Amino acid sequence: MKQGIYVTIWLISFLLLNSCTRQHNHNILLVQADSLMEEYPDSALRILESVEPQQLKVQADKAYYALLLTQARDKNYIVQTDDSLIRIAVRYYEDKDEDFNAAKSYFYQGCVYRNANQDAMAIEAYLKALDKMPKGKPHKLWMQIYFNLGERYRYQNLYGSSMEMFQKCLGASKELKDSSLLFFPYRGIANAYLFTEKSDSALIYYQKALAISQYIHNDFWESAILDDISNTYLYKGDTLKAEQFIRASIEKDKSASSLYLRSKFLCYRNELDSAKELLLVLSLIHISEPTR
Repeated sequence: MKQGIYVTIWLISFLLLNSCTRQHNHNILLVQADSLMEEYPDSALRILESVEPQQLKVQADKAYYALLLTQARDKNYIVQTDDSLIRIAVRYYEDKDEDFNAAKSYFYQGCVYRNANQDAMAIEAYLKALDKMPKGKPHKLWMQIYFNLGERYRYQNLYGSSMEMFQKCLGASKELKDSSLLFFPYRGIANAYLFTEKSDSALIYYQKALAISQYIHNDFWESAILDDISNTYLYKGDTLKAEQFIRASIEKDKSASSLYLRSKFLCYRNELDSAKELLLVLSLIHISEPTR
């Protein structure tokens, strides 16, 4: 009889220990994925995809997993328009004040709404993210929230609010002591100026963004800014400078955007046959690009 009791106690203890060990392993995987998120988002995504969600029994782990998986997909350029996953995280963290994960949950909820072209809902989520951020603590998420708010306000033609957010993004970026991050607010401010027909001011900030891209030797960023500068000169009616900058852009990066702008420029010069040839090349590039 005693032996049967001992066996039963041992079996229960084993099952409890095994269950706790499995749960502990899941916690380790989530923390590991979080630690890799910024520099190696593809590795973080692979780890998260190896986790079986049904094995997560604690609500905190379910929310953490939902947040991390949404973040990893966003960082790997996987377009998400369904908010069902991130709402798990939002519901769990929404009552926490000045909490980083609460802020991140609302931020990535905003990104999902942005992808779904729900600008009003995206703005609301981003504003909630700002409210949840730990105050007085510099962090990259501050600049990300401000930048995305600036973009959404610009799409809503709220150029004053857009400029305000980009200026705050610039301030938050400077606090991080990483000059490469200044590229984004500089370009955002330039775009805001261009949309309010202040092309000379736009060019000043495009040049600042260009200097950053050249300093860190990022050809893709440099090509994008050269595109922007070319487009600004086209707006000003200076076709010679527009051609100069679009040629420089194409030399840096054979991207679809550069070739498209070049074809548009050729149309302006009434070189329609050359524009058609370039658009054919552009269509072939689109076909060969892998789906993200």
